[in-house]
Formats: sequence, C-alpha cells, structure tokens
Amino acid sequence: MISRGVEISIAGGVEEMVRVSTKRPFPTYTYNKASSTLTIQCSPSPIHKKAISLISTGFILARDALSDDIQSKIDIVTNEKFDNFHGRYSGSEKIPDLAIQVANNFGVSEPRFILEVGLSETYEKLVQDAELWLYGSRTVNIVMLIKLQEDPSYSCPTRDLTDSEFKALGFPLKEEINEECFVVTGEYGPARYKDLIWVGGITGFVELWGIDEASGVASAKGDPGRINLLNADKCRESIDKHVSMSNFVAGNEDPIHFNWGTYLKNLKRFIKQLAASRCRTTLKDRDERTNAADYDFVPPSPASSFSSVLSSSPMSSP
Repeated sequence: MISRGVEISIAGGVEEMVRVSTKRPFPTYTYNKASSTLTIQCSPSPIHKKAISLISTGFILARDALSDDIQSKIDIVTNEKFDNFHGRYSGSEKIPDLAIQVANNFGVSEPRFILEVGLSETYEKLVQDAELWLYGSRTVNIVMLIKLQEDPSYSCPTRDLTDSEFKALGFPLKEEINEECFVVTGEYGPARYKDLIWVGGITGFVELWGIDEASGVASAKGDPGRINLLNADKCRESIDKHVSMSNFVAGNEDPIHFNWGTYLKNLKRFIKQLAASRCRTTLKDRDERTNAADYDFVPPSPASSFSSVLSSSPMSSP
C-alpha cells in the first residue's frame, strides 16, 4: 500500500492508467522519496520510443568502436529499476528510459548517463527526475532530458459525440486503421482523420543536466541550455560538446553521434503511428461500450479502478 501523504501523478491521464492497469501488465513507475511523489508512467508513444531508440543507437555504435575489453564494461540498458539512491533520496525507485552503466575497477556497474523522455510528462517532472539522478546517485554525471510537446494537447476527439453522430462519421473497422488514413497538415502535425485531430503539432527541446562544479547545483549545461529538437544541426553541435566517450572511458575523446536528422526525417511517420494507435483505441473502446450491455452499460469508475490498481502495487510504506 502507498503511505499517506504521497502525491500521485499519472503521465498519460487517468483513463489511460485504468486501460493499462486492467488489460496489460502494471506500467512503470517512479517513487521520489524526497518529494513523496509516485509517478505512474503509462505506455510510451511511438514518438517517445523512437527518441529512446535514437539515443540508444548512438551509444551502441560508439561502444562497438571500442576494444573488446572496454566494450565488456559498458552496458546500455532500458526498462531496468534503480533503487540505490542516497541522502534524502534514499528509498526512491526509478526506471529510466535509458541508462549507460560502466563497470568500475571492482566490477560494480555504475550508472553514468541517464535519458529521460517526456511527452505526457511535464517539464517540471523531468527536472525532478534529473535532480533525483544527480543528487541521489553518486555516479551519474549527465542526464539528458528530451521534452516533446503536443499542441493542442490530446483529448479524444469523439468523446462528446452521440452514438448517431459517431456512426455518421463512417469509421471502418479498427483493423483497417493504419498510418495511410491520416494526413499531417504541418511539418510535424497536427495529424487529422475524418476532419478530427488525433495528434497535435509536435515540437520539443533537449537539455543536458549536470552538477555545476562551482555552485554544486544541478542545472542544464551549455549556452543556451535548451536546444531546439527540430534543429538537427544545433542538436548535434551542442550535444557533441558535452557527450563523448570521455564521460565513460578515461582518455577517450571520441564523440558520440546521435542521428537527429534521421529522427526528424521520420517524425511525420511516427506522428501518424501515434494517430493510428489513438484512433484504434477509440474504436475499440467504443465497440466495448456498445457491446457491453447497451442501456445497462455503466462504465467503471476511474477512481475505483485506480484505487484497485494501487492496492496491488508493489510499493510499500516507508
């Protein structure tokens, strides 16, 4: 059970949380002991996942260029829980989007680099994550934050339609919904289908966080500290200054290249993938509501469903 006084935030919304909790394995979570905050992260979007893949690929290529004995000391990990935090963060638990671990001279794997990506997560939550890693860990020296922004923020476009209004739109079977159905009207959104917006316009930025040597305070590195995600050249130029193999292997100054241009080239396709996923989910939920019991159908209370999820959570009172 979760102890009293713990603030709970849900990245993705209560409806997505209930959908995931009842039909899929429990989503990932973060427990920040310093702020008494439990954040539940629902299934990441294609845009989110591909950003992780971009950074992971850069590290894989850089590691493969090293000698075998050095390669064996570097692990590139995802979906792994970390709970060895210190000070006021002792007792915290975190599953980062990506972590780079390096085995020290005693054979102990130490996280050095962390990636945190957020679309549904707020920037403030990502900053809390960066502070957790930089203050609570004794080995992490770089945290990369990728904040993806959607405008307008997503809200199911058929939510308020009556059954007759919904039927008049003439949706096909959900199995027939794919990326070809959607039109991206701007460079990076919005994505539309049936004259409805399924994904808003996508923008974003990147920040590299570390501990300032002079003040001892966690902050974004560089000038400017915030890098426009949609400018591939600026991303490459700014990040290359701060991320190299020297962060992981003493004496090795080789850069680590992340192919931002390829990510942006494919971003429109990722947006269509997200739009198709959201549309299929909408049709699936509508079908389930229609087939449940017609007039006798009462949707489950999000509050009661969420309470049931928390009661089975592995988190325990401090």
